[in-house]
Amino acid sequence: MAIGDDIYLWRAKGARGVAAIVAKTKIVELPSIVPDDEASVPFWASGEINVAAPRVMLELLRVATPDEALKADWLREDPVLRTLGILAMPRATNYRVTTAEATRLDALWMNTGRPWNRGESLGGLVTYIRTKGGEISRQPGSPVVEMALRIGRVPTGVYNKVMNFRALDPTDPRKGLSGGGVTDRRVWDEFFDPAAQRINVDAVEREFARLWGDTHMVPASAREAHQQLEDASREAEGLDLSDLLTRYDARRKGQSSAKPAVRAVESRAYDRDPYVVAITKKQAGHRCEIPDCPHPLFAGLDGRPYVEVHHILPLAEGGVDTLENAICLCPGHHKEAHFGREASSLRQLFHEVRQRRA
Repeated sequence: MAIGDDIYLWRAKGARGVAAIVAKTKIVELPSIVPDDEASVPFWASGEINVAAPRVMLELLRVATPDEALKADWLREDPVLRTLGILAMPRATNYRVTTAEATRLDALWMNTGRPWNRGESLGGLVTYIRTKGGEISRQPGSPVVEMALRIGRVPTGVYNKVMNFRALDPTDPRKGLSGGGVTDRRVWDEFFDPAAQRINVDAVEREFARLWGDTHMVPASAREAHQQLEDASREAEGLDLSDLLTRYDARRKGQSSAKPAVRAVESRAYDRDPYVVAITKKQAGHRCEIPDCPHPLFAGLDGRPYVEVHHILPLAEGGVDTLENAICLCPGHHKEAHFGREASSLRQLFHEVRQRRA
């Protein structure tokens, strides 16, 4: 163990909950002989108190909510984590994990408890298609477990998602789970043909391959992905508009699809076209395109008014990376488009603005 190492904290079952990983910390000091922390004294049920012993200072990074905790039962059914030392010898204190276990733990810690996005829901639909009419198993090597490993979710979560799609499928007479979310319904409506009463399996597989295919999976951090886009966009900003449009048209002609490749990062990032970013900003004069925008702009590091380019139909929802789907916004309107109560009304306004510019 060394300074900078990540440490997951385990909560034993006890009388107040299920056994689970409940927090992530980081080592910030070398071990030393110190007594108990005074704040911990009330929580000791038995034994000597304030005994000096080797201890290490940890920085608390995040405490899981009940929905985010990684339950022991989930770990036991996971093909990578089922051999964790804490599961085999729960009376020990510290447990070393392998690189593969650490990678899997990090993925589950990042994803568990948050809503499923479109790409993950699509993975659930793929698993439903591949298991339809057969047994839905959570055994190692099963479609459920393989998808769980692919998208960074626990097998139980993928199993439940399969059952959610079973409930949505009018052609499946078996009982499913009705707890699917809005994203699941949108994914289902995108690929199910109600007239033909069938799923467009080929389209599902193509879109899943685009989002999750190995040929597009390039390890990177979110910061690195953002920096690459910023560097490419800064280079494109140095070109005049006519040159940018020429390069943009040439790139479009050489692509089979305007939907960008995806890379695996700490969050998910899309390989966006820097020409779309640069052209959209230049055509808008580096101003927010919302009529009578009340938000003041500030100067960016390049001296220009700081604006951001937003995809009207987000890439995560299947949108394309083209000028027709892009709009220049101030930071305030951009955040509102993603997180505001009036986001749906704003999206309609974006379409109207883009139509007037066409």
